[in-house]
Amino acid sequence: MSTTAINAFLRELKHLGWRCPILIKGDQPFRFQVAQDIIAQQAWSNGITPDTFSNTNKHIQAYLGQEVDYVWFDNQQFLDIDVMCALVGSIKHGGALILTLADDFIEQDTTSVNSLPHPYNQQKNFYSVYFARLWQLTSKTAGCIIQNQQMLQINPVPQLPQTAFVQPSGLTQDQLALVEKLKKPKTNGHYFIKADRGRGKSTVLAAIVAEYVKTNTQVVITAPAKRCLTTFYYWLKQWQVDLAKVCFVAPDQLTQLLDKASLINQVLIVDEAAALPSQLLKSICHQFKSVIYATTEQGYEGSGKGLSQHFIKQLAQSKQLQQIHQLTLPIRWALNDPLETWLNRVCLPNEATNANAIQSEQITFAIVKPCEQQHDVWADIFALLSQAHYRTTPSDLKHMLDSPALKTCIGQNNRGQIVAAMLLSTEGALEHDLITQVVFGKRRPNGHLIPQIIAAQSGITEFAQLKGLRVVRIAVVESLRRQNIATKMLKWLESNSPDTDYIASSFAANAEVSNFWIKNKFTLARVSTTAEHHSGLFSSVYIKLLNQHNQAILDQVAQQGLRQLNFYLASHYQNVDSALIWLWLGQFEHNNISYNFDLVAGFAHHSTNLYAALPDLNAYCRATARLIRQQLDQRQQHILAEVVLKQRGLNQVAVQNQLTGQKQLVKYLRALIKQLLQQMESV
Repeated sequence: MSTTAINAFLRELKHLGWRCPILIKGDQPFRFQVAQDIIAQQAWSNGITPDTFSNTNKHIQAYLGQEVDYVWFDNQQFLDIDVMCALVGSIKHGGALILTLADDFIEQDTTSVNSLPHPYNQQKNFYSVYFARLWQLTSKTAGCIIQNQQMLQINPVPQLPQTAFVQPSGLTQDQLALVEKLKKPKTNGHYFIKADRGRGKSTVLAAIVAEYVKTNTQVVITAPAKRCLTTFYYWLKQWQVDLAKVCFVAPDQLTQLLDKASLINQVLIVDEAAALPSQLLKSICHQFKSVIYATTEQGYEGSGKGLSQHFIKQLAQSKQLQQIHQLTLPIRWALNDPLETWLNRVCLPNEATNANAIQSEQITFAIVKPCEQQHDVWADIFALLSQAHYRTTPSDLKHMLDSPALKTCIGQNNRGQIVAAMLLSTEGALEHDLITQVVFGKRRPNGHLIPQIIAAQSGITEFAQLKGLRVVRIAVVESLRRQNIATKMLKWLESNSPDTDYIASSFAANAEVSNFWIKNKFTLARVSTTAEHHSGLFSSVYIKLLNQHNQAILDQVAQQGLRQLNFYLASHYQNVDSALIWLWLGQFEHNNISYNFDLVAGFAHHSTNLYAALPDLNAYCRATARLIRQQLDQRQQHILAEVVLKQRGLNQVAVQNQLTGQKQLVKYLRALIKQLLQQMESV
């Protein structure tokens, strides 16, 4: 089939500085021949072909930050939505994203079978609502090319620029102005650079760092992974910057360096900040006099807007936020690029239409079933979840639409606006033989996170036989938060899940989120013994029974979790926020904890020294965690946890809390214990 019309259209797009998606559907010989003809006639020499990837995206970092003429995926060889979204940013103007698709790519999708939950991953293929939606939206989006064995469709672009596109050869005026502002900030504090893909963010970061290095300023840079900094390091090498003065530290390792006083005089740069949890950013940012955050809020590292919704607002409220800068003009292609428009509409719907939703008298909840016709509904749901969660990725939309184990619950007001959303995963009800294999480490069935954790890490196999729902994501539009809508949605779910034994959630723990689940009467079942690599935070599992006949099983799970928590307080959990530690301990009844009351009282009244009383003080504090949370302020709780629970050195605790030394610290602790004992007597 002739590709003359396609090539003419592509030449016009190149003149205008644009790119486009090309979808070719048919049997393999046909679709490959059409793709190869287009590549040859366009004289594209630098591209990514279906042979580049096998079944994984492990080589993706080799292409990030590079410029290519085209990226070509075939659905029967390798097509990963996250990888596709990542590599689209590498396509330069005049290039294209080529998707070659089998005739039955919608009806017999195989691209996500391996990631489906057990037992659905034993199927060979399944119907894809996501791909049906993709095909329909592509047919209606300007600048897209669709070719099959019967017809060719080229969607015209309604408004064409009047002048040809010229790609900048150096830093643009906007970039230079931003470098000038940030190379030597007038005020120490927090600065943000926001930009979509292809806006030159990495180049600006490199230019800023180059200026700092000239003044012998030590720079610490962190990112979710070092591969995110490919373009950044490319420009540093081009400009011959002394890399010895630029130190990369992984996020989880950075939290371990916070006690080093030398960090105070260094500049911290956080790239891809939106892909990191706000709690982690809080813990690291205040240790540096200047912090520059750079981020996109959509793309391969995460589509979440939690950074804007939470962390930036908190900095502004505390008067620590200095400036937010935006890079809006693309560098690699012209404005209004058809490929970028298509990508944002089909794969990354990120703008919620109901951001300013007004509270209605009644919000109704329902489980919504995937449907390729409901474009706006699913765009709103995905956008809402993206804005509330930092780790939402493009492929999450495909899982939401295609996975038979996922359910989506929405809350709508009287005007039909989606004001809340909750993504649920059906888990558990595992066969006895499979559970045994999980316990012995022989199997890790997809899609059963909570049963697998409990069976393998707690040794309680009965729990994996129960049928549960895991809350994967839950979000409410910003204007309606703190009105108990999320709580009402959970209660609705409890009332409308007759065949479910429990509801659970697993997340990177911080005090605010943990408190939400505790207030909704969820029980802490387990805290991980290893911090998450990307965040430095520990995962926690919370469970609420819907079938009270299983209370004995949950009690057993919770007690095992408490034993592990108590055992690791002074080792694994030394860097956990003290407020979170007390929150964890305060959830449990500690009637079975024994301690020598005379030693505790003796310490409070100066007759017993700290180290003689410390084992019993530890037991006493764990047994009275709820009282401690009620009676002591944040600083008092922190100091008590540091010495008694985490068993840190006295000199270290004294210095960190502005006390003169061990003597004053011990005196302070005696007063706290005395206060608690007096409160117990008055109850």
